[in-house]
Amino acid sequence: MDLDADYFQELEKIKKELLVRKFLENYLLTKDAQVTEEEALDFYEKNKDTFIVPKTEIHALHILVSTIERANLVVKRIRAGEPFEQVAKEMSEDYRQHGRIDLGYFNRDDVVNDVAKKVFSYRVGSVTRPIKSDFGFHIFKILDRRERGTFKTFEEVKDKIYARLRAGKKKQAYRNLVSELREKIAVKKNESLLSKVASDSGAPRRTHN
Repeated sequence: MDLDADYFQELEKIKKELLVRKFLENYLLTKDAQVTEEEALDFYEKNKDTFIVPKTEIHALHILVSTIERANLVVKRIRAGEPFEQVAKEMSEDYRQHGRIDLGYFNRDDVVNDVAKKVFSYRVGSVTRPIKSDFGFHIFKILDRRERGTFKTFEEVKDKIYARLRAGKKKQAYRNLVSELREKIAVKKNESLLSKVASDSGAPRRTHN
C-alpha cells in the first residue's frame, strides 16, 4: 500500500498543508503576534469595565484536616510563629491530595455554605479558627479582600489580555498575508481546460461568431 501512487499523492498533499500550517504558526503569525506590555496595559486601561469584581471576594490560603484535634494543633503551630505554608505541607489533606494551599480569590458561592458564613467574617491578615464542614475542619489565612464593583488588578488578568491581543494580531496577520498574496499572484485562465470541463459537465459552451 505504501508504494501505491494514490498514497504518494495524498502524502504530498498532507506534507504541503503541514508546511503551510507550520509556516503560519512558527514564522509569520508568531513573529507578527508579539504583544508588548505597553499594549497590554493600554488594553487594560481602555477596557477596565470588563474586569470588574462581580461579587465580594477574598484571597486565602487553606488547610484541611479530618479531626478537631489536628485542627487545634494546626492553629497552635501557626500562632506560635510557624509559616502557614509549611504547616499546610505537613498537615493539610487538601495539599496531600491536590497539592493546593493557595485558593486564589473566591466568593461565597465558590465554597460550601457552612464555610462561607464564617470565613467571610474575618479581616485581612487573620488566621481563622477551625471551621467545620462535611469535608472536615478548615483553617484559612486571609490574604486580601475586594468588594463587589472594584477592579481586578492588571497582574491578575494580564495573561488573558496577552492571549486575546495575540489572537487578534494573528488573525490580522493572516488577513494581511492573504491580501498580499492576492496582489502578487497572477491568475491565468486555461481556456481549453475550462472548455473541456464545461463540456464534461453538460454546461452550454460559449460559441464565437
